Amino acid sequence: MGKFWPFRRNSSNDGTNASSIQTVAQNVEYQNIIRLQDPDDGFIVEYELAQIDALQTMNSDVREKIAAGLNDVELRIQKNEDRIQVLRVEEDRLTNHADSFDYAVAVASGLLTGTIDAFFVDEFDISKSKGWSNQQINTLVMRAARKEGYTGDRLSGAIKKLEDKYKFAGDGVYQLAENAGHNISNKSHHLDDFRHHPTIIGLIYSLITQFSSDHIAFFSNRYGENFSFLVADDGDLIGHTFKEKIIAGTFNWVKHLISDMSGSNKTSGTGMGLPGPLLATLKEISALPAINETELSEVVNDLFVNKKFNLQSEIALGAELGRQSLPVILNEVLVRAFYFVRHFSKEYQKAKNLNYIQWENVLPIKYRTIARMLTISTGTFMAVDMADAAIRSAVKSGGNAVGFASSFVLRVNFVGIGRFVIALGTDIGMEIQRQRVQNEQIQIYMEQIHLCNARVFYKQADMWLSAKEAGLAIRDAYQSVERAVALYDRTLVENDRALTDIQKNVKAIKKKNAGLIDDILEDL
Repeated sequence: MGKFWPFRRNSSNDGTNASSIQTVAQNVEYQNIIRLQDPDDGFIVEYELAQIDALQTMNSDVREKIAAGLNDVELRIQKNEDRIQVLRVEEDRLTNHADSFDYAVAVASGLLTGTIDAFFVDEFDISKSKGWSNQQINTLVMRAARKEGYTGDRLSGAIKKLEDKYKFAGDGVYQLAENAGHNISNKSHHLDDFRHHPTIIGLIYSLITQFSSDHIAFFSNRYGENFSFLVADDGDLIGHTFKEKIIAGTFNWVKHLISDMSGSNKTSGTGMGLPGPLLATLKEISALPAINETELSEVVNDLFVNKKFNLQSEIALGAELGRQSLPVILNEVLVRAFYFVRHFSKEYQKAKNLNYIQWENVLPIKYRTIARMLTISTGTFMAVDMADAAIRSAVKSGGNAVGFASSFVLRVNFVGIGRFVIALGTDIGMEIQRQRVQNEQIQIYMEQIHLCNARVFYKQADMWLSAKEAGLAIRDAYQSVERAVALYDRTLVENDRALTDIQKNVKAIKKKNAGLIDDILEDL
């Protein structure tokens, strides 16, 4: 690698032959220095020489590092470009592209279904569906009993058939708690005994009774106090093998719960029955540490014992919500169907062939546009529903605030409220996701700028390395010229010396051989 020193002039002349350029090699601080000097004007140039083989090795290593670094940068740039493409698609999905026509259809759908709800869906009343739910439960009990050989027509007989065949280990152990003053009664024991819950927790506690060494039964009273009692080994009610325990804890458990759904054989159709999955879950939650110190357990107990909110009530509640859900479902279907038809038409016009349609752009799911349309339609539905509820409640209450409030609550479509909240939450959630996608794109673009700068630096380094190699080639050429000049200088000196010698011997030559001079001049 050449190291060029500043040009400098010497004021004195060293008296060397003016027609030659002298080259002097010396070692300065272990560096090879070439000095070019013109004795005429004292002009001197010095530069450093490195060994060519060592320099080539160094250049090769540097080029490999440059190539590796440049390749890494290119790979990262391409990876970022691929990620940006994915993010652009995701951003488009999370961006609302609805136009005025989409909004108009969404509002129209909300108005139509809201009107249907106002005129065809009556106020919320569980008592209307309670008779139907009782009938469904009684039918289920009768079917289960007939599968076990029952031939009668009375519900009490069917319940007794199931109770006799599918006795429950420790079914009467609640009496121990009642006698001990633990606030567990005959009316509440189906709620307080977790094994009578038609939930996964109820199944787990049923298996615990089978597999625990002391056959423990767990209870939680109306105040959230938890107790456990030992269950006697009631003959065949506790399995003796693993298989028997599983059957007794699952199959027998299910059949016993069916026998309790409509009350006992003495109170068939009018007994406490079983708590439904919703109330049973609330009871299980109320027994948890810290939560059992609240009033939740008392509220749950009051609902079951005093309000008789049991399994039949929950089925009736589901039926009422199902009735309210009809206009909500219709609203959903209308909006999604419109979205599908419109976007299918657009895609078909582009593709001209069903085989080339991008179905992900047609299906009315996972896109911000359909989420926004559903937010508009469900919001419109709720506006119509609440306006109707307010008008009817005002007329019915006659200006009484309490009457208005109670009537208004019963007239509101709870399913519609829930669907509007979900639609609004989905819309807002997609906006948050879109902002995150945009922020990630900005970060990637910033990284791309740095990577592009790095790519420029690597290419500049390669360019300078090539320039250095070109400089070395020029130096080699200059050295060749320098050697040629030196050879030319030596030739001139030798020729001059030869001519001088000839001049000294001209007279002697003329005397001895007069024609030799003419021959030499002719040759020259």
